[in-house]
Amino acid sequence: MNDSLPLISVVIPAYNASSFLEIAVESVISQTYKNIEIIIVDDGSKDNTFDKAQTLSEKYKNVKAITQTNSKQGIARNNGINNSSGAYVAFLDADDEWLPNKIEIQLNYLLAYNADMVFSDGYLFITDKKIALAEIYKTTESPIEIAASKGIISGDNGIKLLHIKNRIPTSSVLCKKSTIVNAGLFTTNPELQNCEDYLLWFNLVKQGCKLIGIPEKLLLYRVHPNSSTNGIKNIMFPLIKSIYAMGLPLTEGQKIHIIKNCKILFEDLYPVGEIKLAKGIMEKYAEYAAGGLPKFLMKLSLSLNLYRVFLSLFYREARPFFTKQLDESNLLIPLEQQIILK
Repeated sequence: MNDSLPLISVVIPAYNASSFLEIAVESVISQTYKNIEIIIVDDGSKDNTFDKAQTLSEKYKNVKAITQTNSKQGIARNNGINNSSGAYVAFLDADDEWLPNKIEIQLNYLLAYNADMVFSDGYLFITDKKIALAEIYKTTESPIEIAASKGIISGDNGIKLLHIKNRIPTSSVLCKKSTIVNAGLFTTNPELQNCEDYLLWFNLVKQGCKLIGIPEKLLLYRVHPNSSTNGIKNIMFPLIKSIYAMGLPLTEGQKIHIIKNCKILFEDLYPVGEIKLAKGIMEKYAEYAAGGLPKFLMKLSLSLNLYRVFLSLFYREARPFFTKQLDESNLLIPLEQQIILK
């Protein structure tokens, strides 16, 4: 690798990530592809994350550290993009890691298929298990895969696929900077954070872009209690609102996802905070997903705090979705076919 190769800008948003930040940065520094700059964006952390970022910028000449008031990860990524110099941008959350050949492999795919964005699969790992991170993909035990989409996401079928579920891990993405700038970057709407990436991928496909999911597993995705997407509270409201920000109704798959998670909350009626949370989510569900008399009765039972009545109505309205099998395979173009289609 040499400086004649395109510069890749790696944006790392970081909030209270002092425990993991250095490991994440080292996984970028260790890439086989070397023409890389790293922009760490401290999102108003309350710990010493920014101090760690500044130390890393002093240690490595290609690392830049900036800070902002706490505005969530979407705005932090936008800030990093606006301070980047590369023709291509990659994203890495501060608690995740890359395998060493991640950028090299992805850039080859991006150029070979003239794609706008490439992403890849990876492995989930849980910090509490204290498995050596460098050994996670070598362990004799089967690591848990992220199950990212594999193939070409584009056109009407690509929109349908993304409407079912977001299967693009943000920490695995490499894309043309111009493409995401033209799409308006990540949303700055605070109510849509934790789904800000989902909306951007959707907008890219809607504008005619080609997104490629490759089979190689190149990401280590850390699961821990402080993850921004950990828990129903952080994801359900933004999910419902994001779907409607796209101008689309909830799909059957999304209804199943919401129903199953709220069922968990309602089955355990303690603490009261979770009841209120489930009630709020289901008010949104009734407003957007249900219709006619079921919608009226759901909202009435919720307003009167008649949770058991609501559950009965909810499950009756939702029962058909639990037995519905969803087929996503016909919405993806296999990579091999794309060469023929070019």
